Amino acid sequence: MLTKEIPTTDQAVNPQPTKIHKPPPIFLHGVINYNKMIHSINEVDEAEQFYTKSLANKVIKITCLSPETYRSLIKHFKDTDVYYHA
Repeated sequence: MLTKEIPTTDQAVNPQPTKIHKPPPIFLHGVINYNKMIHSINEVDEAEQFYTKSLANKVIKITCLSPETYRSLIKHFKDTDVYYHA
């Protein structure tokens, strides 16, 4: 005879948690005044929610730590007509 399969309590109690994916980096082009740009971003989000890196040809790479920060920065750049790509 076939036996009945009984689910273990681990599978029933602890389902697989959803994984939060890291948002893609944002590249700002034509940044002349880095300090002014950082001040503008800090008005939108906290400084602990993103990292910046200066690249060649006046390009700044912004890496957001959460999807909420990413969305708010993209909205801010659209509202202020900042040239960026993600």
